[in-house]
Amino acid sequence: MCNLLVDGVTGTDVVLVDKSALSIVGRLVVERIEWSLDGLSVLLEFDHDTDDKIVEIAGQGFMDLTNDGIHQGFVDPGSSGGTGNITLTSSGDTVGDSGSIILFLRKKY
Repeated sequence: MCNLLVDGVTGTDVVLVDKSALSIVGRLVVERIEWSLDGLSVLLEFDHDTDDKIVEIAGQGFMDLTNDGIHQGFVDPGSSGGTGNITLTSSGDTVGDSGSIILFLRKKY
């Protein structure tokens, strides 16, 4: 879970999930996302030379990227370069905006 408190400065490519700190070899899969954002929107991406967009979120919500287990979720495509970390970039934020993001992840073998 990530709790956000905004100081009025837009965050760009802020590391939300550090893959190396989790000792993960291979790619991450985002299965579900829950969020509650007050006053800002957030773009989630996999970090690569050209970042791979996962989703842009705002307000409150829940997203099941597996469609109740039918699909595998959003798999890091493993594009060239970068780390495969999950990063966020915020927009529309002002001092005092806040929020939380919960990511349900697994490792793709």
